[in-house]
This record gives sequence, C-alpha cells and structure tokens, in this order.
Amino acid sequence: MHGGEQRQAEGGELKPDTDCEALAEELAAVMDGVQLQWALDPTGVDMAAWMRAYLDRLLRSITVSGAGPPSDAHTGLTCSHAGTDSDARTD
Repeated sequence: MHGGEQRQAEGGELKPDTDCEALAEELAAVMDGVQLQWALDPTGVDMAAWMRAYLDRLLRSITVSGAGPPSDAHTGLTCSHAGTDSDARTD
C-alpha cells in the first residue's frame, strides 16, 4: 500500500502531515476487525458497507480536498514520506 500512498502525497492529494505507515497499520487493523465481526455474525455484518463508510471517513480526514472516494473508486491511498514500494510490509 505504501507505493500508492506515496504517489498521492507527491501529487498533493494527501495532507502533508499524513503518517502513511500508521495509516497502513490502521487500515489493516480495521480490515481484520471487520472480518472478525463478519465471522461472528455473517448475516448481520455488511463488510463492504462498513469498509466503504470507514474509507469515506478516512479519506475525508486525510485528503487535501476533504473529499471521500468517488462512488466507483478503487481506492489506492498513496503517501510520499512512507518509503518506496520496496519498503511495503509483506507480513
């Protein structure tokens, strides 16, 4: 995820104080948590809706424009000070 974050920050899309490493860790934790909630209650948890809502709030808080993702977006967050694609965690 770091490579995409890097490109968006370099392009001026993300606020300059965005901590992309922390953002990547947060996103992984939220995804794990939503999956766990779904595993516990598959009929009561709409994983896609929960992730869309989370990503909308996240993007509104870290983008320069304050905009959420477009309705048809395939979100690939990018950040310039997070390192390069080779720095991305694989665990």
